[in-house]
Amino acid sequence: DIYGWFVKQRFKILMEYRVNFLIGAASTIFQQAAVLASIWVIMSQVPTLAGWTLDEVLLVYGLLTLSKSINHMFADNLWTLGWQYIRTGAFDRFLVRPLDPLFHLLADRFCHDGIGNMIVGILLIVRSSVSLGIVWTPFHLFYLVLAVLSGGIIFIALTLLTATSAFWIIDSIPVTQIVFNTHDFAKFPLSIYQ
Repeated sequence: DIYGWFVKQRFKILMEYRVNFLIGAASTIFQQAAVLASIWVIMSQVPTLAGWTLDEVLLVYGLLTLSKSINHMFADNLWTLGWQYIRTGAFDRFLVRPLDPLFHLLADRFCHDGIGNMIVGILLIVRSSVSLGIVWTPFHLFYLVLAVLSGGIIFIALTLLTATSAFWIIDSIPVTQIVFNTHDFAKFPLSIYQ
């Protein structure tokens, strides 16, 4: 349960500045609201986009946001690998401790900003499920959890794959950002694209 200890220590640090904690968690909600407003504008002009309604698009977007929140909360530290750890030499502390270096890097920083993404994702799934009349059987709930966790693991894997380029080029953020931002295409169902 060493990961729980790391998260507990991180929350102690975050609670030193409670307003900053709340602003960080709320900022992602405002960011998501801006994206949702743009989706609403598009869908109000085009009621069905390649056969997809607004509620169906919101369900897809909610699933994406929920999966992305897992990456944001648990693997956000990978983004800073190059400039915060490798360039400064701070990565060596992970190599000399009796913990797996990757585990320690991930556990070193829980990113509370992802909580806002998680809340938005859950609200969108609930709202669109009600509008679409989706009946949540135990199998559907299991599939939902499996899909969200799988999506989160895929996001973490892509971030890890690109962040490790920091060992050669030091600042891996541009590489990670190029690959990571391709998820913007997943905000809409893939069938709308040529």
